[in-house]
Amino acid sequence: MQALRQTGPSAGGAALQDGGAVGREARELAEQQLWERLDERMRAVPAHEYEQLRRVSARRGHSVDDTHPPTHLRRRCVAAGGPLPAGVVWDDGRLAAIADELAPARTALARMVVRDYAG
Repeated sequence: MQALRQTGPSAGGAALQDGGAVGREARELAEQQLWERLDERMRAVPAHEYEQLRRVSARRGHSVDDTHPPTHLRRRCVAAGGPLPAGVVWDDGRLAAIADELAPARTALARMVVRDYAG
């Protein structure tokens, strides 16, 4: 995972593997920035690349598993229905409470991803 290896000026791929304070700081920085960097990378993917992936999926008949219809058919069904108003409306307090509740899992998962895949 190239994006994880490039985690700041002092945290190249080798630094993530180093022991001691430098390695620990590099890993902690990579863990802290993982979700924001992933979000940036996903937003940078052009729409035409997503469309190309959708066409390939339709050609191959991709499906999550045997219990689901092919993905392209599920996407078509959802798109045909049109947008609906939100069933749950978030306020800032509720959003903060959910973020606080998920913070330990977010941190643990980031640590696992960096530890297992950033080498």
